[in-house]
Amino acid sequence: MRLADTRLIHRTALFATLILFSAVAFSCTTLETVAEEEEMPQDELTFDSGTEEDREALFEFLLESTMEWDAFASLPNHPAHQSHPAGIDVAAEMEKYREELIAAETDKEFWFALWKISNVRLDRHLRVTEIDEGLDLPEHLSRRVEAPIRFKVDYSDLDNRFFFIGDLGAEIDQLVDGPAPELGDRLTAVNGRQVNEYVEAIRPYQRYSTENPFWWNLASEITRTRDYIPHSKFYDDELEILNLELERPDGSRYEVNVPYMEPDEIEWQGHRERYYPGFVKIEEIEENNTFDLFLPEERGYPVVLLQWHRFDRDLPEAMDALMEYAVEHDLLGHHVIVDATRSGGGSRGSYAVRRLQPEPHRGTFGNLKVSEAMERWVEERIERFRTGDVSPATEDDGTWQREWLEEDVRDAIREGRYYTNDVPFKGAHAPKWSDGIIEPAETHFSGGMTVWLNPAGGSHLDQFAAQIVDNDLAHLMGMPTGGFSNTWQTTEVLRFPTTGKPIVEYQWSLGHSIRPNKEILQYNPAQPHEYIPVTRENYFNYHEMMLERTFQRIGLAEEETEISDWRKMTEDERKVSEMIEAVDEWTQLQAPESFEARFETTQGDFDIRAVREWSPQGVDRLYQLIRSGFYSDIGIFRVVPGFVVQFGLHDDNRLNEKWEEYLVEDEPVTQSNRKGKIAFARSGPDSRSTQIFVNLEDNSPRLDTLDYMDVRGFPVIAEVVSGMDVVEAFYDGYGNEPSGLQDTIRAEGNRFLKEEFPKIDYIKRAYLLKEE
Repeated sequence: MRLADTRLIHRTALFATLILFSAVAFSCTTLETVAEEEEMPQDELTFDSGTEEDREALFEFLLESTMEWDAFASLPNHPAHQSHPAGIDVAAEMEKYREELIAAETDKEFWFALWKISNVRLDRHLRVTEIDEGLDLPEHLSRRVEAPIRFKVDYSDLDNRFFFIGDLGAEIDQLVDGPAPELGDRLTAVNGRQVNEYVEAIRPYQRYSTENPFWWNLASEITRTRDYIPHSKFYDDELEILNLELERPDGSRYEVNVPYMEPDEIEWQGHRERYYPGFVKIEEIEENNTFDLFLPEERGYPVVLLQWHRFDRDLPEAMDALMEYAVEHDLLGHHVIVDATRSGGGSRGSYAVRRLQPEPHRGTFGNLKVSEAMERWVEERIERFRTGDVSPATEDDGTWQREWLEEDVRDAIREGRYYTNDVPFKGAHAPKWSDGIIEPAETHFSGGMTVWLNPAGGSHLDQFAAQIVDNDLAHLMGMPTGGFSNTWQTTEVLRFPTTGKPIVEYQWSLGHSIRPNKEILQYNPAQPHEYIPVTRENYFNYHEMMLERTFQRIGLAEEETEISDWRKMTEDERKVSEMIEAVDEWTQLQAPESFEARFETTQGDFDIRAVREWSPQGVDRLYQLIRSGFYSDIGIFRVVPGFVVQFGLHDDNRLNEKWEEYLVEDEPVTQSNRKGKIAFARSGPDSRSTQIFVNLEDNSPRLDTLDYMDVRGFPVIAEVVSGMDVVEAFYDGYGNEPSGLQDTIRAEGNRFLKEEFPKIDYIKRAYLLKEE
């Protein structure tokens, strides 16, 4: 018996004729939820949710259909498809929401349960949509409001991504209740929920395929409402105020209430715009949805820059206009930069690739997973071909796509295969029987190409990037794309198996996109040749930085050009230079009467309390160091059991030396060096600088009175108020040995510590908690 027959008999026995579906046309277009005219009470039931048996049958149907129909399903005897490419157990993830769906008795409960069940498949394409006579959501869920603040993501440490302010509404200080937020401030809590807790709580409601774009898209959703996110869990009930806790770069934290507004009422400061110093937008090419053309003001630079928007339906016409302009202005030999850092998806990518560079290339392929959902979709699409309702992404009339569906795909269905054959896909510039090699167009650029990418892109950008990398057509810079490029999806009406009552529109993934290197593209985006993550430090000049880096790489930025030494620094070097320049100002700062601060370490956190009365000048210096961010990535190079823990040498000795220009004068000891008390290390008269130690035991008999070079004792400046167990857990196997090599530590920094003393712990950062 054929496998297809076995599956059909099995499904018929389970559901007989009670499973009813109405196939609808394939669409990747976002469908907005239409709000009801009147707001309904949240507890009013407008949807017949059936019995528990009805809802359990619905869950069983979703579970079995997902595992049989979606393209990730485990497949024996097919090495490329034996498990979910993202390494998750989809069935187990779905089971987490079984009871939630069975217990759902209101429209909202059904809606959110179905979204979470759909999202476990990790495919950003797949969504749930309202329909007539189905779930009827309260009007307020569909209300779109936004707070005048936008967040971006720092990707410098992929184990510790964080959100920071990337743009603000104009006159933000007049809109908010509390301190005015500033660009770059880090998000630490949302509506009273710590940010890491917030991220994990909202994750099940998000459509995403890989982690970087999950964070990228979530950053924009923190401050605006969505109908697939429970308002009662994540928003203010009245949709009036968004409460945020933020952290300044100096470590101080504050709370602010930001009002929700209608999106079209917000005037933004504009920090999300892309800027290319020295380039001007060319208005002579007719406006299109695909790209904007920029050229250097100094036409002597042989560079063409395309700010890519999406792979739109007007791409062929836009590319033809570009080629005409390039011929007319003698640009074909220029180097092409494609800034696709915020590109959407679409199709027809190969049409562009053929004209942007001179080499033949292998395009992406695609297949379909044989299933009942796919069979219905195929017949629907064939009918649409017959009626002229399909506009294939192809340079020819697209007839081979129809032939493939009518011949190859139907053969795969009849033979009970798991997948169809792989064929040239989306770009569709080669017939179904070809090897997918696509020759350059007759007119094309020949001066080389650089492509900038990051996780913001649409799914067809995944295919574009794969063609670039797998065929070695250009230099790719930035970050990997989203990793969510499967072939097609089908949207169908989901009904109760037991009653046939419609609920929502539900989507299935039909097949895989295959990279030119023959790997599955979903969850597997092409990696850039030059990885340059978006960070808080580079976000506001990211495109300027990418432009200058491209100029350097292609040999247009010589030493004598206007690119300054400042711009040639690494981000870390630049940050330290900024810190050095600010030391003079920091040393003028006086500490409050007392303050509390937190030290985040590789063992955990410990908190301290400093009292200015104990050692006024010493406490001032500690306050200055913490506020300035000095204690970041600091090696704890001395841990002597029963004595002290000591640290305070920065990785960049230029900063150590700058602070040592402002040594702290000696003061009398007013507090005893008991366990948990903190003091500055010193080497003679007036020598206190940046190094501090924590007493691990009562060292008062010795350290309160020790006389060295006519200086008596070590004045206490603070005490550990929580986390002493963390301090006691620092690795102590090296004892005093690293401390005896301080000159080398200064000269070589953390690299030396990590090579010679790999087990030592580090202060990751320190910041203020409160001032009194």
